[in-house]
Amino acid sequence: ADAPTKISIRDCVNTAASQIVRASPGLPYSDTPGGRRLCLADVERQGDGSWKVTSFGLREVGTCG
Repeated sequence: ADAPTKISIRDCVNTAASQIVRASPGLPYSDTPGGRRLCLADVERQGDGSWKVTSFGLREVGTCG
């Protein structure tokens, strides 16, 4: 417990002001309104002492209270 090698993060992300855009030419992308989303991530310590995100998930709008 004093020297963890893996942590799990649970947080809220507000995407209300975010907009998805198309990276290449084409028709405009119609995005649904954003809002508060549950974000889950696992982070693991690497051999060199750095930390790396090994799992990331952003859930649908309304999943974070």
